[in-house]
Amino acid sequence: ALQAQLNSARSNLSAERELLSLLRAKYSEVEQRLENTPAVERKFAILARDYDNTVKRYKEVEDKLRDAKFAGGLEAKRKGESMELYRSAGYPSSPVSPNRPAFTIIGIFLGVICGIGYAAVAEYFDQTVHGAKAVVKIFNAPPLAIIPYMDDEDEQKVAA
Repeated sequence: ALQAQLNSARSNLSAERELLSLLRAKYSEVEQRLENTPAVERKFAILARDYDNTVKRYKEVEDKLRDAKFAGGLEAKRKGESMELYRSAGYPSSPVSPNRPAFTIIGIFLGVICGIGYAAVAEYFDQTVHGAKAVVKIFNAPPLAIIPYMDDEDEQKVAA
């Protein structure tokens, strides 16, 4: 019975060793693939770049072919030779754009309108009190005192 167990254990051991060697082979294969991955990626990038360049060149050649067919069609119909210069181009006598006098007039007009509008809005929202009549209007009572305006010699010199 012990001999049978020993034989069984040896066969299990040999099976496990075979499995171990198989797993080591798979491991080395996976390791090799991992080492080759950057090289494959580099090759793919080169192929993709070459493909893009080839597509661009193909489109350029296709455009040139289309232009050549068009030119060939014009030559066949002799339309290329029938074009002639009617008269040479001349210089304009006056500028077309910008219309400076119109811009100046519009600018002055808008400036005056905006100035008047600003003055009207500022006057409407002005909350200051000017004179005795304004005090009577606000408080419905005459002011207690009024300070008269007196001209100063210094002010008269500055004004002159």
